[in-house]
Amino acid sequence: MRPVALLAPALAAAWLALALVSARATAATGPEPEAPGCADPTALPRPEGARILGCEAVESDEAVLPLAAWNDDPEFGFWDNSVRLEGRRNRILYAIPPGRGPQEVLRGYRKALTEQGYEVLFECAGFTACGAGVEAVYADEVYGKRLGAAPASGAFAQDSVREPRILVAKDKAANGGNYVFILAAQQRNDSTPETGSQVAVFLEQIASRGPEQHLVLLRSDELAQGLDLDGHVPIYGIRFDPDGAEIAPDADDQLAQIARLLRERPALSLHVVGHTDDRGGLEHNLDLSRRRAEAVVAALVRDYAIAQERLRPQGLASLAPVAPNSVEEGRARNRRIELVAQ
Repeated sequence: MRPVALLAPALAAAWLALALVSARATAATGPEPEAPGCADPTALPRPEGARILGCEAVESDEAVLPLAAWNDDPEFGFWDNSVRLEGRRNRILYAIPPGRGPQEVLRGYRKALTEQGYEVLFECAGFTACGAGVEAVYADEVYGKRLGAAPASGAFAQDSVREPRILVAKDKAANGGNYVFILAAQQRNDSTPETGSQVAVFLEQIASRGPEQHLVLLRSDELAQGLDLDGHVPIYGIRFDPDGAEIAPDADDQLAQIARLLRERPALSLHVVGHTDDRGGLEHNLDLSRRRAEAVVAALVRDYAIAQERLRPQGLASLAPVAPNSVEEGRARNRRIELVAQ
């Protein structure tokens, strides 16, 4: 047996080694570093204990914010009603510490925004109100919100999202220029699987430099109802380049619904009518509106196999306004495509 006097120095050395290992482990598992170069959005407090996983700031970009629930129809896959903005865009993703839920986080943001004079444009809680599959707006890169670098890119992993909540608000005190979109949910991040399920918050802040462009996507049954009741239906989900006839890429969902309508009603034929505001000469706008109508017809024939003889393009320029052309809001309503039953 070893003498007690010899055991004491050995035991002390063992404790010292254990302490050093423990210190190293503590340092290794201490506060996780944040994404470099990121900062909290202007005037919006960070949720307590939250960590930034990623961010992106772009001086000029487009963003679409919801004004209604997500539509998970395979031929739709977008918000039932939304607004398109253009301007300075900041995006940031937070990881929220365990023990805090989406409801608590959104309550804090709502309070902060309301105190700063923001008006809530849309708010929802749960899949019933927000729409089944709503996490796709971040998880699917086609919608342009997902941050590209890990660990932010792995957030809201497929089939892991629970308790989604959304808040969209607009700053009334800044001439309508500042908007905020927040998505919070319990989720799994595939880039950090070791963390398990926790709440993530995606925040998008837009300083708009132009007018709102409302994008109301009409489903085939809504198009049919408009034709049955009024004989015509205005379409605002098909946009064009300024003073041009090239269809914007985000028109695909609306075109698909028009094609679906025509497939569901094989006896239906349509006049596709282009309308403009009164900016520019009448002859120029007559030509422009006709070319835009022709572009819509061409897309339906080429991409959706609709028979050419069922569609007749027409252009009316500014000759059939639905609102005054003296203000931008009215001019935006006048720039449209209309479907008219033949």
